Amino acid sequence: MYEEEYEEPKEIKPLADFLRIPIPKKKSSIHSEYHELAEICYKQFGETAKKGKGSFPFYLGFIQRLGLQSTYRILAELKECGNSHAGKLFWWKLSQELKARKARAIAPK
Repeated sequence: MYEEEYEEPKEIKPLADFLRIPIPKKKSSIHSEYHELAEICYKQFGETAKKGKGSFPFYLGFIQRLGLQSTYRILAELKECGNSHAGKLFWWKLSQELKARKARAIAPK
């Protein structure tokens, strides 16, 4: 019934060879989750500026002011709507969020 021929393996590899998983190298300029998120936004919206509006530090500053959770929420909303002008919509939503925070901070208790 089970008359198949069994061949001995020629070389037995150590288990450690199978468990090694190559770890991709991270960019040295990405230091935190804020930097990573700023880079995602910068590249997703096709920005090329090195200084001033639309630059990486510009995105980083606004993302740090807004916070990770709010920025992820805004990006998820943009992904859901699938608008072709996602960059403009991102900045509009970001400004609305910052205005709402400012109004809540000024409002009497």
